[in-house]
Amino acid sequence: MRTRLLLGALLAFAPPARAQEQADPPEVAIGERLFLETRFAQFFAANATGINAPLPDGGDPVVEVTETTADPLAGPFAGRAMNCRSCHLVDEQLAFDSLGIPDLSEGGMRTYADFARRSPVPARGDGLTHTARNSPSLVNAALARRGGIELHFDGEFASLSALVKETLLGRNYGWLATERRQAMAHVARVIRQDNGRG
Repeated sequence: MRTRLLLGALLAFAPPARAQEQADPPEVAIGERLFLETRFAQFFAANATGINAPLPDGGDPVVEVTETTADPLAGPFAGRAMNCRSCHLVDEQLAFDSLGIPDLSEGGMRTYADFARRSPVPARGDGLTHTARNSPSLVNAALARRGGIELHFDGEFASLSALVKETLLGRNYGWLATERRQAMAHVARVIRQDNGRG
């Protein structure tokens, strides 16, 4: 009887069993995969030997480092090309000390934002090296607001679909204004020819 009482008391004070984590619904899983996709960039289109092949001679120099307002950090997408997550970081630059405590002396957590004053863009010989703004946090970016949605703080985009389209086909991914058709064809080719192993 005492054993049962002791066991009951221990169970009463034990932390609840963690529920098994549910898999993301399909629309969230595909959204995350597209957000991390590095093959949509112009650099990949110009340098890859195939849609499912790695870049042969290293990646786009713009992703080799993560720019900060201080010294740059090693880029989490080094060896690849630009993607959404290159500028909308979360824990890619979070380091831990030997005790497992976050070391915030370099990098740290972001809320889907970058560390730079102005976000870098791929070099294309047009003299542009950075955007007009840094990457704002994506947390709560799509909440309904009086006056409508205003993305990029200044209302550059009035809808998420416009933001996604212009990012994938625009200068942030290395595409010049005269290359919109090529960019669209390349994005479609990546989606159609993806082998599902990326």
